[in-house]
Amino acid sequence: MGFHRIVVPVDAAGRSSDALTTALRAADPFEGRLRLVHVRTWQPPPPPSREDGFFPAGGGELFTETPQQAADVIDDALRYVRDRGVVADGVVVQAPQPMVASAIVDAASTWGAEAAS
Repeated sequence: MGFHRIVVPVDAAGRSSDALTTALRAADPFEGRLRLVHVRTWQPPPPPSREDGFFPAGGGELFTETPQQAADVIDDALRYVRDRGVVADGVVVQAPQPMVASAIVDAASTWGAEAAS
């Protein structure tokens, strides 16, 4: 008997394939469901520098990928999982680079994923 609700973080670099394979094995064959989570990270803008005359415009976040690139990561991972007969959905969440793990934990908690004991 496997888990019913498993959250799997996925990334663009393909480093999540082992996690996906493990989650597929751990999912209950009849009621198992995966939630794939990709974190679209951002860096805060650099502080203004009077020495070099650089003042960032707008003061917004500097994302490491576009919304479409983030969606493509989820879509590719969903195809992989669904081709193996497991029910899955995916979400993209946003977080500053140092808070990726917290964003994944929040997504798992909000969705009601089971915790391994």
